Amino acid sequence: MAAEKSPSFQFYPRDYLSDIRVATMTNAERGMYITLLCVCWLEQSLPADPALLARLVACRQDRFSHAWNRCLARCFMVREDGRLIHKRLDAERAKQQAFSQLQAARGRLGGLAKASRGLADAKPARVLSSSSSTSVLSKGLIDTPVPPHLFEAVDKPDTTTKPLTPAELAYGARIVANRFGRCDHDPTCANSHACATRVAVERRRNGAGP
Repeated sequence: MAAEKSPSFQFYPRDYLSDIRVATMTNAERGMYITLLCVCWLEQSLPADPALLARLVACRQDRFSHAWNRCLARCFMVREDGRLIHKRLDAERAKQQAFSQLQAARGRLGGLAKASRGLADAKPARVLSSSSSTSVLSKGLIDTPVPPHLFEAVDKPDTTTKPLTPAELAYGARIVANRFGRCDHDPTCANSHACATRVAVERRRNGAGP
């Protein structure tokens, strides 16, 4: 699904008024320029056909062509596909997208940190070896089955059958949070809780102890 288009962009009056290209425009040309900026932002580009541009700014084609050739054309760039773009608007769009991605990452990290606190306060989950079961029973804490291969080739079944402690579960949640919720397992875990439990089991299997 394509990302939703932002309905607005930052406008910097000082930069606008100090731009030599704007300073040489008439009031009518400035109105055309602002209209083209708005359309370019919403559509992400403009058609290169002067007749279409004239209709977009509701101006007679001869008057628009004169304004376009005199000052407006130099405010836009021709993209590889022939469409017109505005360099400053593209930079603003990139800034908005980067900020949105950063906020989303922070939200995921905050959710995982909250889950980590909940794991630390929860009762230990019972992890069973593959000889008896392949699911993690945690009274709603982990609600998805753990893949059978997770418990394959366990040298000490008595170690893995001991319940995971809150500290182990919290450790797993911290690792997942540090990855911004990304699962590095193959196959991937069904959700962050299952991934955190799996990390805790792997840590124990590597000799960290119950």
